[in-house]
Formats: sequence, structure tokens, C-alpha cells
Amino acid sequence: RQAMVTRLAGQEAAGSHSTDDCQSQEKGDEDPLMQQAGDLAVARLKVVKAAWVLAGGPISQQWFPQSGSKRDLLSRLYTGLDEFIAKGVLCPPGLREAVLAEEFDFEACMARFGLRGTEEDDEDPLLKQHVQLAKNRL
Repeated sequence: RQAMVTRLAGQEAAGSHSTDDCQSQEKGDEDPLMQQAGDLAVARLKVVKAAWVLAGGPISQQWFPQSGSKRDLLSRLYTGLDEFIAKGVLCPPGLREAVLAEEFDFEACMARFGLRGTEEDDEDPLLKQHVQLAKNRL
């Protein structure tokens, strides 16, 4: 685990966030993430949601739900990544690569992108966090 955190920290790009960091890449006919456990798809989606929330993305996105088939979860994951560009939300550098990495580690990603503390054991903690952040901006 420590090696993963170190490797992720070493890969982190310097500079400001940009929407280009979440730019779509071509996916093959068979997504390799389909071969992994479904709980990893949920964890990957949680990281993208947390990054979205902290970047001030619009509330209540159709890709936020964390239930359904693995294919549905991965579709929402890719949609979420693409939405950074579509909605002009600043994407943390390296987010796409980190959440799509074959050796994905939830805790390492949350730490790398400063997203710790956005996940709680509530029904939809990220939406609650986003609402609180939006209220603080008013």
C-alpha cells in the first residue's frame, strides 16, 4: 500500500488543474476494468465524485448513483470523468489515470488528490458535502 501511495505521489503532475487532465481516451472493445471486482468500480466512482464535489461541480449529477451492474458503474465512471470537460469543472491532474489504473487503491487516490474527509457512512455523503460547499460559497 505504501508503495502505491509513493508511486502515485511521484506521478502527480505539477501545476494547476485543467479540464484536459480528464480528457477522454479511447477504450477498447472489452474494458479491462470489467474483469475486476464490482466493489472496485464503486470505489473508483467515489473518487471521481469526491473530486467533482471539491472542484465545485454542479449538484445532483445523473452519474452519481453507486448502485447497479458493474457495466453501469463503469459507464458512470467514464461519464463522470467526461463531465469535467463538458461542464468546465477543473479536474485534478492525473485523476483519470489514477482512477483507471489497473492497480487502483482507493485510499491512495483519496490521499493523492486531497479528498480524505469527503466520504462518510451516510446515504449520499458526497452530495451532502457538495451541498454544504455550495452553501459556503453563497
